[in-house]
Amino acid sequence: MNSLKLALSFFTRLPVGNIDFSDDNFVKAIKYTPIVGIIIGIILSSFTFFMRPLFQKEVVAFFIVVLYIFITGGLHLDGLSDTCDGIFSNRSPERILEIMKDSRVGSFGVISMILIIVGNIIFLMNSSLLVVFLFVIVGKCSVMISCKTSQYSRESGMGKTFVENAGKLPSLIIVIIITMVIILISLFTNNINIIIALFITYILSCFMTKNISKKINGITGDVLGFLAEVSQLIFLISCYIGSVLI
Repeated sequence: MNSLKLALSFFTRLPVGNIDFSDDNFVKAIKYTPIVGIIIGIILSSFTFFMRPLFQKEVVAFFIVVLYIFITGGLHLDGLSDTCDGIFSNRSPERILEIMKDSRVGSFGVISMILIIVGNIIFLMNSSLLVVFLFVIVGKCSVMISCKTSQYSRESGMGKTFVENAGKLPSLIIVIIITMVIILISLFTNNINIIIALFITYILSCFMTKNISKKINGITGDVLGFLAEVSQLIFLISCYIGSVLI
């Protein structure tokens, strides 16, 4: 339970009480990252369930995104903007890493956040309650899978601990179990589009990881934030397209 609380304190602003933080405890908490996604998913889908009968879907989608940012403290959006500023600068690996570490936000960072936020609003507006519940979970699972396909690009940092342990067997077992549960729920509710979207998201997440790894010789904590946000939007888009075509 303490490990889950530590994971919640790291990824969210949810009140979890006093936590004894140490490197060993953090390593143990990493495997619970997808569980954090489940908790966020429960909050967002419950909020959506009660709000949709009262307000227009555009308004509800906007407040889902606001609630998501409030819960996470914009943690992944920060990584998204830093990664886009660095990757799209077309500089050397060393310079890209310097740009990503810079606290200032550049034009690519601003554009990426606008696109992600607007994209989330548009596609959450057209998403089922089940998809609203799942999209953060799938984003967290995508990050864990991506860590298995790369290595940390800096010499040290908290991101190094996460990347090195997220791809280990205990973490991957949780990802596999959650993935299987999502597939079973989708089959039971006749949502084949969700299963297709799930694997599209995983594949594209690994593809993005490989391409970023080529540019900076691995990934960083900022890249993990980028992968989480982009994977979530890919899942929302894929579910919507699938629901239209299937």
